[in-house]
Amino acid sequence: MDGCLSITIIIIICVIVLGVLKGFKPTKHRSYRKNNPYTPYKRFTLDNQTNYANNNNYDLTRYEDQLKAVSSSEAKFTAQRLMKAGEFKVFQVIESQIMPSFKGCRLFAQVCLGEILNADETVRRCINSKRLDILIINPFGMPLVAVEYQGSGHYQGTAALRDAVKKEALRKAGVKYIEIMESHTEQDIQYVVTRALEDALGQKAKTKLNAVSNAFVSNKDTSA
Repeated sequence: MDGCLSITIIIIICVIVLGVLKGFKPTKHRSYRKNNPYTPYKRFTLDNQTNYANNNNYDLTRYEDQLKAVSSSEAKFTAQRLMKAGEFKVFQVIESQIMPSFKGCRLFAQVCLGEILNADETVRRCINSKRLDILIINPFGMPLVAVEYQGSGHYQGTAALRDAVKKEALRKAGVKYIEIMESHTEQDIQYVVTRALEDALGQKAKTKLNAVSNAFVSNKDTSA
């Protein structure tokens, strides 16, 4: 009799414990879904994009959240110039005055270093997000000459160090690096870039370079 009573009590206790645990489970689940918007249980719809934006509740390491952020009604985008005025002036001079003499070469602006230089992952992080103002490539798509425009006030803050990183990485890759200053005239730009291209291409004949050099010297004598 006592044995049966003990078994009955144990069964009753087990039923009570299971009931309590079962009662807590839905509450925990609802709280988990409420406080963790990035779980599979949380559905994202177009209707709650604005709420996400207002709460700034994005994890921008996730492509899904990047799409949510740019799709938000609060996200505004406007087009802007690819280059600053000084950079664009240099680009135009190279494009119109120099490139026609180097058939097959191409001119690009705002090129990411990570796209033209290979390196191991550790040092790649040092250059991956850095950009070149202007890049000239050969007919086979390989980089030849990097052109950086140094406008007034360029060397402020860490600008000099950033340029030093780019210059050293390009040097090790065998890509020429030249700087065009704000004070350079069109003749100066033509002379410096042409000389760099001739050297990069390894051409022995300097006919074009000599012509540009003579014009450069003549211009200097006239201005003096």
